Amino acid sequence: MDKPRYHLVRNRLSRLSSLQLLTLASLCINKMKDNPLFPNPTPGMVELEEAKEEFNERYKLACNGDRLAISRRNTQEAHLRLMMLQLTAYVQAISNGDKNIIFASGMECRNPSSTPEIPSAPTGVYVKRTAKEDTLQVTCKRDKNIRTWTFEWTDQDPAIEKNWTQSVTLTTCKATISGLVPYIPYTFRVKAMSAGGTSNFSSSIQAIPA
Repeated sequence: MDKPRYHLVRNRLSRLSSLQLLTLASLCINKMKDNPLFPNPTPGMVELEEAKEEFNERYKLACNGDRLAISRRNTQEAHLRLMMLQLTAYVQAISNGDKNIIFASGMECRNPSSTPEIPSAPTGVYVKRTAKEDTLQVTCKRDKNIRTWTFEWTDQDPAIEKNWTQSVTLTTCKATISGLVPYIPYTFRVKAMSAGGTSNFSSSIQAIPA
């Protein structure tokens, strides 16, 4: 019996113009908001809508050519593109390659392929101090198949899952985490997301900002 075709979300964010990015963000919000096919989307639809509206406002303000306004527009555009990339990874994982679910999100499909594997837990997690006493840099081994890495940290008992309340999701395998309390031990862990889904967390590692 033939395996069902596994469809990948078409990721063309880097080629979209500013207006096309706004259009896609609006479409995905309209399609996914309160849609039972997409429980607990990452990022949340309220957060995404706020980022889209902020970018739309900064886009209008930058039309007069003011350098500061253009810089602020570019910063917000990069933020919105990152959020949409995170949403792409979420849709891929939740759809399990089902093209109907992908289309229901407002996104498009690439040509079908064999089912990609769920990535292994990140390895090579390392924490180093920076010049700022409230900041640590966390890195892990890079994998070309990974789309996003989620870094989590806690200053509470790491054995209790609900204590892991702080996190950041990035498209790079390096996170600079600030706002930490000096001389307090923190525990860090990392998970990765690819077209095949989300990995388990890496082994945790502890470090003390100072």
